[in-house]
Amino acid sequence: MLPLSLKSLQIEFCEELTFLEDLSVSLLELLKIAGCDYLKCISLDGALPETLNQLELFYCKALETLSSSRNEYLPKALTSICIFACQELKSIGESFDNSTCLKNISLEACENLESLPSLHHLPCLESIKIYVCPKLSVREGVPTSLRQLLINECEDDKGMGMLTSLKMLRFWDLPQLKSISDLTNLTAFEKLDIISLSLLESISDLNNLNSLKELLIENLPQLKSISDFTNLTSLGELYIKGLPQLELIPNLSGLTSLKRLQIEKLPQHELIPNLSGLNSLTELSIKECQKLKSIPSLSGLTSLKKLLIHYLPSLNQFQVSAASSPLKFWKSVISHSLNQFQVSAASSLLEFCKSLLSHSLNQSKI
Repeated sequence: MLPLSLKSLQIEFCEELTFLEDLSVSLLELLKIAGCDYLKCISLDGALPETLNQLELFYCKALETLSSSRNEYLPKALTSICIFACQELKSIGESFDNSTCLKNISLEACENLESLPSLHHLPCLESIKIYVCPKLSVREGVPTSLRQLLINECEDDKGMGMLTSLKMLRFWDLPQLKSISDLTNLTAFEKLDIISLSLLESISDLNNLNSLKELLIENLPQLKSISDFTNLTSLGELYIKGLPQLELIPNLSGLTSLKRLQIEKLPQHELIPNLSGLNSLTELSIKECQKLKSIPSLSGLTSLKKLLIHYLPSLNQFQVSAASSPLKFWKSVISHSLNQFQVSAASSLLEFCKSLLSHSLNQSKI
């Protein structure tokens, strides 16, 4: 029997361990088990300790159940449960209904996990993270108070719009997802990541996300269109990367709060939208756009401090008018084909730009 004074128990790489005894009468608050290849059941003789608030299970390949009493409740004090790479775990039979303090659920690389208990009655639940659990879907069984949902297990975005308190959503590595449209009710939304969706062709209905502060759109080989950004007046960071089929970047002029803009790996793009009106922009990065021929005027970017231009082999014109801009950091790696560069700026900036670009310029008009 464990001493009642024991609050934290960590067991790692005890490969012959198959179960634990007397856990139910302990006062544990943290239980972490990792690399116990033959562990099939955590608690053989009853429920998990009622005092347990953090449960972490990693690389327990044979784990089939949490406790022998599959109809029991999970501990009332539980605030966080993390299960990683437990391939034989098919379900969590214990009920979450008693775990009213539960805030975080993280499930990764549990390839045979098919079901979870109902999550409806968890008023404190804030974050659900599900990666590489291809048989598991929980979107219709979560409380509307959820603030963060990170998933790579769905075929569509049905039901996402019901999560009206959601603040962060990540779509990542979803091989069946072809469109994203059911986000119009997510008015509390602050961060949206759309990453590595091999079949996604369109993203629409982003204009109602008035609270959105950060948007990442990356590595979408089939994406051809993105909806208008006009009403995203709270957006502070925008990352558009790795979109080989994208035909047009939406108008950016309405993004009055935008501070950071990165445009990278758009091989078909010859033009970038007008950047006028981006009065809050402090960082601009344009990289690896092979067909880009010109960069729009930066004359209205009065807050710009950092500019990075990298590998634009077709660029032939670049105009900067930055007399009122506190441009403190300027780093450019520009191809040999650049033949026109126009600057109107303070003399200190002017001399710096001259020395930095002299090796690549064929003609400079200042």
